[in-house]
Amino acid sequence: MKKNGFTLIEILVVVVILGILMAILVPVVGGAGKTAKKRRAQVEVNSIKTAVLQFVDEYRYMPWWQGEKGEKVGADVSSKGSDEIHARVMDILLGNNVLKKAYLSFPESQDDKELFRDPWGNPYILILDRDLDGIALYNGVKIRERVLVYSPGPDGQEATGDEILSFVEPK
Repeated sequence: MKKNGFTLIEILVVVVILGILMAILVPVVGGAGKTAKKRRAQVEVNSIKTAVLQFVDEYRYMPWWQGEKGEKVGADVSSKGSDEIHARVMDILLGNNVLKKAYLSFPESQDDKELFRDPWGNPYILILDRDLDGIALYNGVKIRERVLVYSPGPDGQEATGDEILSFVEPK
């Protein structure tokens, strides 16, 4: 007598094999998305830094919010905790400057066209060396850079070790 179909043992073996394959593949595929976001953030912090440096090369001053008196020198300025400073610097880099030249553009995928956000939705943080002495402060540490740009990383918190930096953090 001929049997049609599969035995219970054959079906269980196939299910176990599929379970093992899924256990191997799911973490690999999930990790690829995290890696892609980190790479995108690294590219974007470097792009923002390059845009600021191109602006400085052309204008000989930083693209910062000048405040009430329009001063062009002073202490370093940080957009940390200030969406207004971030938005004004981005506005200048996006073409609202004397030459009407854009040094940067928003990613097509970003809906918010006021603040430049990392892949996790946090605004990038910019620290500009306003006095042009070649040193900017990052968490109280002097960094020999004119522009520091960083993302707080996937957790949105600073000083947790997952920040995406446009500079090398001193140890």
